[in-house]
Amino acid sequence: TTPSPGPARAATAPGVTEVRGLRTDTAANEVLATPIGDGTFAIVTRASLRGSNSSTIDVRLPSGRRSIGSIVTASDDAVVVALATVEAGHPVAERRPGDDEMVTVMADPPVDVRYRDVDTLTVEEGTAVIDDDGHLVGICSRSNSDKMRFIEVNPELDAATSVVP
Repeated sequence: TTPSPGPARAATAPGVTEVRGLRTDTAANEVLATPIGDGTFAIVTRASLRGSNSSTIDVRLPSGRRSIGSIVTASDDAVVVALATVEAGHPVAERRPGDDEMVTVMADPPVDVRYRDVDTLTVEEGTAVIDDDGHLVGICSRSNSDKMRFIEVNPELDAATSVVP
């Protein structure tokens, strides 16, 4: 028999830690989306849209449900989409955590790490990072490389959801 990969490990020191148990049932064209606010909008990474020139995308929500997302606005690294399927969202954090504060990376299973160590994990593109109040701090991205990069959610992106009819 093949040994079990074991439980997920938290990153407590610099280096790369792979989070085990990532969902692998994602269709090639689906994008992981993190609902924000009342759940009618979500954040995805710009990198996850590479090769797409459509104004709508297929998204997978944290619950595993699928939806259509209509692109509303974007920054250099993140994109806000309006969801066809509403799912409970996270409020966007008003402040950046301190480097030594603990955050939760919403991998499968979730992993608690120091804020400064988020980019040492290997997780799925678009994985959310939540502070201890349950607010969205950012999302993880590989962008154009294999190295994980953390994208802080820009408060202006969240504000854009309040002006969309």
